Amino acid sequence: MYTKYKQLIVALMVVVMMLAGTACGSQKEAGTNQETEIQPVFVETVEAAQADISDVSTVNGKVAANVEVSVVPKMAGKVAEVNFDVGDRVHKGDVLVRLETTELQAQLKQAEAMLKSAQAGYQDAQKNLARMEQLYQEGAISLQQLEQAQTMLVTGNPDSAAASVELIKAQLANAVITAPVDGIISSREIEAGEIAAQMPVMTIVDIDTVIVNTNVTEAVVNKLKVGRTVDVTVSAVQDKPFKGEITAISPAANAQSSAFPIKIEIANPDHKLKPGMFAQVKLALATKKDVVVIPKEALIDSGDKKTVFKVENDRAVLQEVATGMADETRLEITKGLQPGEKVVVKGQHKLQDQTPVLENGR
Repeated sequence: MYTKYKQLIVALMVVVMMLAGTACGSQKEAGTNQETEIQPVFVETVEAAQADISDVSTVNGKVAANVEVSVVPKMAGKVAEVNFDVGDRVHKGDVLVRLETTELQAQLKQAEAMLKSAQAGYQDAQKNLARMEQLYQEGAISLQQLEQAQTMLVTGNPDSAAASVELIKAQLANAVITAPVDGIISSREIEAGEIAAQMPVMTIVDIDTVIVNTNVTEAVVNKLKVGRTVDVTVSAVQDKPFKGEITAISPAANAQSSAFPIKIEIANPDHKLKPGMFAQVKLALATKKDVVVIPKEALIDSGDKKTVFKVENDRAVLQEVATGMADETRLEITKGLQPGEKVVVKGQHKLQDQTPVLENGR
Protein backbone atom coordinates (compact mmCIF):
# COMPACT_ATOMS: atom_id res chain seq x y z
CA MET A 1 0.00 0.00 0.00
CA TYR A 2 2.68 2.37 0.95
CA THR A 3 4.65 1.50 -2.16
CA LYS A 4 1.71 2.31 -4.47
CA TYR A 5 1.15 5.62 -2.73
CA LYS A 6 4.82 6.51 -3.15
CA GLN A 7 4.71 5.67 -6.84
CA LEU A 8 1.66 7.90 -7.30
CA ILE A 9 3.42 10.83 -5.66
CA VAL A 10 6.45 10.39 -7.87
CA ALA A 11 4.28 10.22 -10.99
CA LEU A 12 2.47 13.42 -10.04
CA MET A 13 5.77 15.24 -9.48
CA VAL A 14 7.01 14.12 -12.89
CA VAL A 15 3.85 15.46 -14.53
CA VAL A 16 4.16 18.78 -12.71
CA MET A 17 7.79 19.16 -13.73
CA MET A 18 6.98 18.39 -17.35
CA LEU A 19 4.22 20.97 -17.38
CA ALA A 20 6.50 23.55 -15.80
CA GLY A 21 9.21 22.86 -18.36
CA THR A 22 6.77 23.27 -21.22
CA ALA A 23 5.58 26.62 -19.85
CA CYS A 24 9.12 27.90 -19.43
CA GLY A 25 9.98 26.83 -22.96
CA SER A 26 6.98 28.68 -24.33
CA GLN A 27 7.90 31.86 -22.43
CA LYS A 28 11.49 31.72 -23.67
CA GLU A 29 10.33 31.22 -27.24
CA ALA A 30 7.90 34.11 -26.95
CA GLY A 31 10.63 36.31 -25.49
CA THR A 32 12.98 35.42 -28.31
CA ASN A 33 10.35 36.30 -30.93
CA GLN A 34 9.75 39.67 -29.27
CA GLU A 35 13.46 40.39 -29.18
CA THR A 36 14.00 39.58 -32.85
CA GLU A 37 10.95 41.42 -34.23
CA ILE A 38 12.00 44.86 -35.77
CA GLN A 39 9.60 47.72 -35.19
CA PRO A 40 8.88 49.96 -38.23
CA VAL A 41 10.33 53.50 -38.31
CA PHE A 42 8.11 56.47 -39.06
CA VAL A 43 9.46 58.46 -42.02
CA GLU A 44 8.42 61.23 -44.38
CA THR A 45 8.86 60.71 -48.10
CA VAL A 46 8.56 62.62 -51.35
CA GLU A 47 8.67 61.44 -54.93
CA ALA A 48 11.67 62.18 -57.09
CA ALA A 49 10.46 64.66 -59.70
CA GLN A 50 11.34 65.49 -63.27
CA ALA A 51 11.81 69.25 -63.46
CA ASP A 52 14.07 72.12 -64.48
CA ILE A 53 16.81 73.21 -62.09
CA SER A 54 19.10 76.23 -62.04
CA ASP A 55 22.45 76.91 -60.43
CA VAL A 56 21.52 79.97 -58.37
CA SER A 57 23.72 82.55 -56.67
CA THR A 58 21.95 84.69 -54.07
CA VAL A 59 23.26 88.19 -53.32
CA ASN A 60 21.96 91.14 -51.33
CA GLY A 61 21.42 94.61 -52.72
CA LYS A 62 19.67 97.92 -52.17
CA VAL A 63 16.95 99.69 -54.13
CA ALA A 64 17.80 103.06 -55.68
CA ALA A 65 15.90 105.54 -57.83
CA ASN A 66 16.35 105.24 -61.57
CA VAL A 67 17.01 109.00 -61.63
CA GLU A 68 17.95 111.17 -58.65
CA VAL A 69 18.66 114.86 -59.17
CA SER A 70 19.63 117.47 -56.60
CA VAL A 71 18.21 120.91 -57.42
CA VAL A 72 20.83 123.59 -56.71
CA PRO A 73 20.17 127.32 -57.30
CA LYS A 74 22.56 129.01 -59.70
CA MET A 75 22.59 132.08 -57.44
CA ALA A 76 22.06 132.88 -53.79
CA GLY A 77 19.06 134.90 -52.69
CA LYS A 78 16.08 135.24 -50.40
CA VAL A 79 13.32 132.72 -51.11
CA ALA A 80 10.05 134.35 -52.17
CA GLU A 81 7.98 131.18 -52.68
CA VAL A 82 8.22 127.39 -52.61
CA ASN A 83 5.62 125.69 -54.79
CA PHE A 84 6.08 121.97 -54.10
CA ASP A 85 6.56 119.69 -51.11
CA VAL A 86 7.88 116.19 -50.45
CA GLY A 87 5.83 113.57 -52.29
CA ASP A 88 4.56 115.94 -54.99
CA ARG A 89 4.95 114.88 -58.60
CA VAL A 90 6.58 117.47 -60.85
CA HIS A 91 7.29 117.77 -64.54
CA LYS A 92 10.35 119.17 -66.23
CA GLY A 93 10.09 122.97 -66.29
CA ASP A 94 7.72 123.32 -63.33
CA VAL A 95 8.65 126.28 -61.11
CA LEU A 96 9.83 124.85 -57.80
CA VAL A 97 11.21 127.95 -56.06
CA ARG A 98 11.26 131.70 -56.76
CA LEU A 99 13.83 134.03 -55.27
CA GLU A 100 13.25 137.70 -54.42
CA THR A 101 14.07 139.87 -57.46
CA THR A 102 13.19 143.41 -56.31
CA GLU A 103 16.79 144.62 -56.38
CA LEU A 104 17.48 142.87 -59.67
CA GLN A 105 14.45 144.48 -61.26
CA ALA A 106 15.71 147.91 -60.20
CA GLN A 107 19.18 147.11 -61.52
CA LEU A 108 17.63 146.00 -64.80
CA LYS A 109 15.77 149.29 -65.23
CA GLN A 110 18.94 151.24 -64.55
CA ALA A 111 20.97 149.09 -66.94
CA GLU A 112 18.34 149.41 -69.68
CA ALA A 113 18.35 153.20 -69.26
CA MET A 114 22.14 153.24 -69.52
CA LEU A 115 21.96 151.05 -72.60
CA LYS A 116 19.45 153.37 -74.22
CA SER A 117 21.67 156.36 -73.48
CA ALA A 118 24.74 154.52 -74.76
CA GLN A 119 22.97 153.59 -77.97
CA ALA A 120 21.91 157.21 -78.54
CA GLY A 121 25.44 158.45 -77.82
CA TYR A 122 26.88 155.85 -80.16
CA GLN A 123 24.61 156.98 -82.97
CA ASP A 124 25.72 160.59 -82.39
CA ALA A 125 29.36 159.47 -82.39
CA GLN A 126 28.84 157.66 -85.69
CA LYS A 127 27.33 160.76 -87.28
CA ASN A 128 30.09 162.95 -85.84
CA LEU A 129 32.81 160.65 -87.20
CA ALA A 130 31.27 160.68 -90.67
CA ARG A 131 31.20 164.49 -90.62
CA MET A 132 34.77 164.71 -89.31
CA GLU A 133 36.03 162.34 -92.00
CA GLN A 134 34.46 164.58 -94.65
CA LEU A 135 36.00 167.68 -93.10
CA TYR A 136 39.39 165.97 -92.87
CA GLN A 137 39.24 165.09 -96.55
CA GLU A 138 38.48 168.73 -97.28
CA GLY A 139 41.40 169.78 -95.10
CA ALA A 140 39.15 171.61 -92.69
CA ILE A 141 40.32 169.73 -89.60
CA SER A 142 43.51 168.17 -88.39
CA LEU A 143 44.34 164.49 -88.09
CA GLN A 144 44.23 164.82 -84.33
CA GLN A 145 40.63 166.03 -84.46
CA LEU A 146 39.69 163.08 -86.67
CA GLU A 147 41.34 160.62 -84.29
CA GLN A 148 39.44 162.15 -81.37
CA ALA A 149 36.17 161.51 -83.21
CA GLN A 150 37.23 157.92 -83.87
CA THR A 151 38.08 157.44 -80.17
CA MET A 152 34.69 158.78 -79.11
CA LEU A 153 32.99 156.23 -81.35
CA VAL A 154 34.98 153.36 -79.86
CA THR A 155 34.46 154.40 -76.25
CA GLY A 156 30.79 155.03 -76.87
CA ASN A 157 30.14 151.48 -78.09
CA PRO A 158 26.97 150.27 -76.30
CA ASP A 159 28.05 146.60 -76.26
CA SER A 160 29.18 146.82 -72.64
CA ALA A 161 25.86 148.32 -71.55
CA ALA A 162 23.99 145.66 -73.52
CA ALA A 163 26.04 142.96 -71.80
CA SER A 164 25.10 144.39 -68.41
CA VAL A 165 21.42 144.17 -69.33
CA GLU A 166 21.79 140.57 -70.47
CA LEU A 167 23.66 139.65 -67.28
CA ILE A 168 20.89 141.00 -65.07
CA LYS A 169 18.26 139.25 -67.19
CA ALA A 170 20.16 135.99 -66.73
CA GLN A 171 20.21 136.56 -62.97
CA LEU A 172 16.46 137.14 -63.04
CA ALA A 173 16.03 133.88 -64.95
CA ASN A 174 18.20 132.08 -62.40
CA ALA A 175 15.95 133.39 -59.64
CA VAL A 176 13.26 131.07 -61.01
CA ILE A 177 14.31 127.53 -60.05
CA THR A 178 12.62 124.89 -62.21
CA ALA A 179 12.45 121.10 -62.21
CA PRO A 180 15.19 119.68 -64.44
CA VAL A 181 13.41 116.32 -64.84
CA ASP A 182 10.06 114.62 -64.35
CA GLY A 183 9.73 112.90 -60.99
CA ILE A 184 8.70 113.11 -57.36
CA ILE A 185 10.06 115.44 -54.70
CA SER A 186 11.94 113.24 -52.23
CA SER A 187 13.39 116.01 -50.07
CA ARG A 188 12.88 119.74 -49.51
CA GLU A 189 15.52 121.77 -47.69
CA ILE A 190 14.19 125.34 -47.98
CA GLU A 191 11.31 127.51 -46.77
CA ALA A 192 9.97 130.87 -47.93
CA GLY A 193 11.87 133.72 -46.32
CA GLU A 194 15.11 131.79 -45.94
CA ILE A 195 18.29 132.60 -47.81
CA ALA A 196 19.01 130.05 -50.49
CA ALA A 197 22.69 129.35 -50.91
CA GLN A 198 24.16 127.43 -53.81
CA MET A 199 23.33 124.14 -52.12
CA PRO A 200 20.57 121.57 -52.82
CA VAL A 201 17.12 122.94 -52.02
CA MET A 202 15.20 119.91 -53.29
CA THR A 203 15.81 116.40 -54.57
CA ILE A 204 13.75 114.85 -57.36
CA VAL A 205 13.61 111.11 -57.98
CA ASP A 206 12.11 109.02 -60.75
CA ILE A 207 10.90 105.71 -59.31
CA ASP A 208 8.62 104.58 -62.14
CA THR A 209 11.59 102.30 -62.66
CA VAL A 210 14.03 101.47 -59.86
CA ILE A 211 17.55 100.11 -59.81
CA VAL A 212 18.88 97.43 -57.48
CA ASN A 213 22.62 97.82 -56.92
CA THR A 214 24.49 94.71 -55.85
CA ASN A 215 27.86 92.98 -56.21
CA VAL A 216 28.99 89.55 -57.36
CA THR A 217 32.20 87.57 -56.99
CA GLU A 218 34.75 86.82 -59.67
CA ALA A 219 33.40 83.26 -59.84
CA VAL A 220 29.98 84.56 -60.85
CA VAL A 221 30.54 87.69 -62.93
CA ASN A 222 31.45 85.92 -66.20
CA LYS A 223 28.32 83.77 -65.97
CA LEU A 224 26.05 86.82 -66.17
CA LYS A 225 24.86 88.76 -69.20
CA VAL A 226 23.21 92.14 -69.65
CA GLY A 227 19.55 91.64 -70.47
CA ARG A 228 19.12 88.48 -68.38
CA THR A 229 15.96 88.29 -66.23
CA VAL A 230 16.45 87.72 -62.50
CA ASP A 231 14.21 87.32 -59.44
CA VAL A 232 14.41 90.10 -56.85
CA THR A 233 12.72 89.74 -53.46
CA VAL A 234 12.03 92.83 -51.35
CA SER A 235 10.53 91.33 -48.22
CA ALA A 236 9.43 94.72 -46.90
CA VAL A 237 6.96 94.88 -49.80
CA GLN A 238 5.97 91.29 -50.59
CA ASP A 239 7.25 87.73 -50.50
CA LYS A 240 6.64 87.15 -54.20
CA PRO A 241 9.74 88.02 -56.24
CA PHE A 242 9.78 90.95 -58.67
CA LYS A 243 11.15 90.39 -62.16
CA GLY A 244 14.22 92.45 -62.91
CA GLU A 245 16.66 92.79 -65.78
CA ILE A 246 20.42 93.11 -65.56
CA THR A 247 21.27 96.44 -67.21
CA ALA A 248 24.93 96.89 -66.30
CA ILE A 249 27.87 94.71 -65.27
CA SER A 250 31.06 96.47 -64.23
CA PRO A 251 34.18 95.26 -66.06
CA ALA A 252 36.32 96.01 -63.00
CA ALA A 253 36.10 94.90 -59.39
CA ASN A 254 35.65 97.34 -56.55
CA ALA A 255 39.07 98.11 -55.11
CA GLN A 256 37.95 97.61 -51.51
CA SER A 257 35.59 94.64 -51.76
CA SER A 258 37.07 92.92 -54.85
CA ALA A 259 33.46 92.36 -55.96
CA PHE A 260 31.98 93.36 -59.31
CA PRO A 261 29.08 95.88 -59.18
CA ILE A 262 25.98 95.11 -61.24
CA LYS A 263 22.72 96.99 -61.78
CA ILE A 264 19.26 95.44 -62.07
CA GLU A 265 16.28 97.41 -63.38
CA ILE A 266 12.73 96.73 -62.14
CA ALA A 267 9.48 98.26 -63.39
CA ASN A 268 7.78 100.01 -60.46
CA PRO A 269 4.52 101.55 -61.74
CA ASP A 270 2.78 101.52 -58.36
CA HIS A 271 5.84 102.90 -56.54
CA LYS A 272 5.84 100.13 -53.92
CA LEU A 273 9.61 99.83 -54.21
CA LYS A 274 11.29 102.73 -52.43
CA PRO A 275 14.93 103.84 -52.61
CA GLY A 276 16.86 102.46 -49.66
CA MET A 277 14.92 99.21 -49.31
CA PHE A 278 16.94 96.01 -48.99
CA ALA A 279 16.64 93.39 -51.74
CA GLN A 280 17.68 89.79 -52.25
CA VAL A 281 18.65 88.86 -55.80
CA LYS A 282 18.69 85.33 -57.17
CA LEU A 283 20.98 85.01 -60.17
CA ALA A 284 20.41 81.91 -62.29
CA LEU A 285 23.86 81.06 -63.61
CA ALA A 286 22.87 77.96 -65.62
CA THR A 287 19.73 75.87 -66.14
CA LYS A 288 19.08 72.20 -66.93
CA LYS A 289 15.75 71.04 -68.34
CA ASP A 290 13.74 67.93 -67.38
CA VAL A 291 16.16 66.35 -64.93
CA VAL A 292 15.52 64.17 -61.85
CA VAL A 293 15.43 66.31 -58.71
CA ILE A 294 14.97 65.59 -55.01
CA PRO A 295 14.99 67.78 -51.87
CA LYS A 296 18.46 68.41 -50.48
CA GLU A 297 17.53 66.93 -47.11
CA ALA A 298 17.07 63.50 -48.68
CA LEU A 299 20.80 63.16 -49.43
CA ILE A 300 23.16 61.37 -47.05
CA ASP A 301 26.69 62.50 -47.88
CA SER A 302 29.30 60.37 -46.12
CA GLY A 303 32.22 61.85 -48.03
CA ASP A 304 33.26 58.86 -50.11
CA LYS A 305 29.76 58.25 -51.42
CA LYS A 306 26.32 59.80 -51.58
CA THR A 307 23.20 57.82 -50.80
CA VAL A 308 19.47 58.13 -50.26
CA PHE A 309 16.88 55.80 -48.79
CA LYS A 310 14.18 54.76 -51.22
CA VAL A 311 10.97 53.15 -49.97
CA GLU A 312 9.90 49.93 -51.66
CA ASN A 313 7.24 47.58 -50.27
CA ASP A 314 7.24 49.41 -46.92
CA ARG A 315 10.98 48.94 -46.48
CA ALA A 316 13.91 51.33 -46.69
CA VAL A 317 16.31 50.57 -49.51
CA LEU A 318 19.75 52.20 -49.38
CA GLN A 319 20.54 53.61 -52.83
CA GLU A 320 23.82 55.13 -53.95
CA VAL A 321 23.34 58.19 -56.19
CA ALA A 322 25.33 60.71 -58.20
CA THR A 323 24.43 64.41 -57.98
CA GLY A 324 24.69 67.30 -60.39
CA MET A 325 23.40 70.86 -60.24
CA ALA A 326 21.82 72.27 -57.07
CA ASP A 327 19.65 75.22 -56.20
CA GLU A 328 18.69 76.46 -52.75
CA THR A 329 16.37 73.53 -51.91
CA ARG A 330 16.85 70.80 -54.53
CA LEU A 331 19.50 68.53 -55.99
CA GLU A 332 19.82 67.08 -59.46
CA ILE A 333 20.27 63.29 -59.40
CA THR A 334 22.24 62.16 -62.42
CA LYS A 335 22.37 58.47 -61.48
CA GLY A 336 20.53 56.12 -59.12
CA LEU A 337 16.92 57.37 -59.14
CA GLN A 338 14.00 57.59 -61.53
CA PRO A 339 11.12 60.08 -61.45
CA GLY A 340 8.32 58.88 -59.19
CA GLU A 341 10.50 56.84 -56.83
CA LYS A 342 9.94 57.69 -53.18
CA VAL A 343 12.84 58.97 -51.13
CA VAL A 344 12.98 59.56 -47.38
CA VAL A 345 13.36 63.21 -46.37
CA LYS A 346 12.81 62.84 -42.63
CA GLY A 347 13.84 59.96 -40.39
CA GLN A 348 16.50 58.58 -42.72
CA HIS A 349 19.23 58.71 -40.07
CA LYS A 350 17.33 56.07 -38.06
CA LEU A 351 17.32 53.66 -40.98
CA GLN A 352 19.38 50.80 -42.26
CA ASP A 353 18.97 48.93 -45.50
CA GLN A 354 15.69 46.94 -45.43
CA THR A 355 14.37 48.60 -42.24
CA PRO A 356 10.54 48.44 -42.17
CA VAL A 357 9.02 51.92 -42.44
CA LEU A 358 5.72 53.68 -42.05
CA GLU A 359 5.42 56.59 -44.48
CA ASN A 360 4.19 60.03 -43.46
CA GLY A 361 2.68 58.80 -40.20
CA ARG A 362 0.66 55.90 -41.68
